[in-house]
Amino acid sequence: MRAPTPARALVHSRTLVTAGLILLFNFFLLLGGFQNFFLLSVFGALTIFLSRVSSLLEKDFKKIVALSTISQIGFCVVSIGLGLFFLSFFHILSHAFFKSCLFVQVGFIIFYFFGQQDYRLFFTVKLFYFLQFQFLYCLFCLCGLFFRTGFFRKDLILEFVFFNS
Repeated sequence: MRAPTPARALVHSRTLVTAGLILLFNFFLLLGGFQNFFLLSVFGALTIFLSRVSSLLEKDFKKIVALSTISQIGFCVVSIGLGLFFLSFFHILSHAFFKSCLFVQVGFIIFYFFGQQDYRLFFTVKLFYFLQFQFLYCLFCLCGLFFRTGFFRKDLILEFVFFNS
């Protein structure tokens, strides 16, 4: 997907990816059957794995943020495939809050570096301390660090997966 400004591209791609997940929420009864739910979980797990591997190899800051969103969407698809619709919806809502904060910060960083998107050049200049704190806090919440919202939502989904057959 190409767009002239980084912020518009981030918002547009985020909206399209989430719209597909909302479509799965609305039509989960049409999926029917254990085989389709199992297949949905397998595709979600594959999405998580492939997006994480490709984000490790990427140098573009905007693409790394988009690939982390895709891995979180894959986590939601896995939880839908396991029948945890409400928890998946809770995960996507809390994820959207911190990801929107991260999108604004990424847009500011790209603007601050005159459109440069290679993250290796960002470490040469000191950024504002408040921006660094916000950035790290949002990343910690998305990663699921202890006593953050990411920890509670991911732990709740994994607890239902492991303790319920």
